[in-house]
Amino acid sequence: MRKKIVAGNWKMNMTLQEGIALAKELNETLTAEKPNCGVVICTPFIHLASIAQFLDQDIIGLGAENCADKEKGAFTGEVSAAMVKSTGAQYVILGHSERREYYAETPEILKEKVKLALQNGLKVIFCIGESKEERVANKQNEVVKAELEGSVFNLTAEEFANIIIAYEPIWAIGTGLTATADQAEEIHAYFHPLWRQLQAQQRSRAVCQARHRRRPHRRGLAQGSRLQGHHRRLEIKATAAASPDAARQSTMAAPPDAAITPRPAGRPACGPLHPSNTHPNDEKKHRYIGSHPLPRHHRLGPDVPRPSAER
Repeated sequence: MRKKIVAGNWKMNMTLQEGIALAKELNETLTAEKPNCGVVICTPFIHLASIAQFLDQDIIGLGAENCADKEKGAFTGEVSAAMVKSTGAQYVILGHSERREYYAETPEILKEKVKLALQNGLKVIFCIGESKEERVANKQNEVVKAELEGSVFNLTAEEFANIIIAYEPIWAIGTGLTATADQAEEIHAYFHPLWRQLQAQQRSRAVCQARHRRRPHRRGLAQGSRLQGHHRRLEIKATAAASPDAARQSTMAAPPDAAITPRPAGRPACGPLHPSNTHPNDEKKHRYIGSHPLPRHHRLGPDVPRPSAER
């Protein structure tokens, strides 16, 4: 079960002294009451270092309300992710609708901010949400999909584990209106399958790319029908995750396994390759793999069934 998190931010309110007083009150109250959920407070930059000195971050996490999309340099007035981390903060809010609207933060800018925040060990509270007009027009799914795809759907599963998606519709900010639990659940139920599908495609694509980029030990191994057929089956799996119809078409075009010449029985898993495994342009002698074992379908004897293209 996912851990529930309650997060709040000061916005541009309270002096340093007022912010410290509020944080101390929260710290004392929650230390005594032991909340059954995660609690995070995100404050203006000038409050962070002072509050971090006394805040029990096992009970209340501390975060910033923003960070820059640049690592460092001549950017007057900006605060980098590394600076935020150096104060003792653990979190940063990115993608808030007020930042998107008033400061023209685009998905591309937010993508850079997310990358730098993660590189500096910060957890990202990433905000998404639609306007009232978009909700009335039933376009909320399209809006949040674009916000996520443009800024965080490029991340790996390991990186995404440090992203907290916060659905905060624009029409519920400062209006007295609040998104219902059903509306929030609707949005999360919409984007979670999108993320899982994307990760499945990335995993399949990563396997294909890794195999293609691996430096071949011999030209015959790199150019032979065996290796190409093996890649083709991986591509079919990747296609199947996105479109079953496209996968069936790819399967029809895949090279038949019957075209794979079996290794004669008794050949060792490593050592001289059978002449049928070498490319016609290779020199007329056996090739060696060294300490690297052959792929599984190279090692199979003539009577062992081979993996089909559908797999």
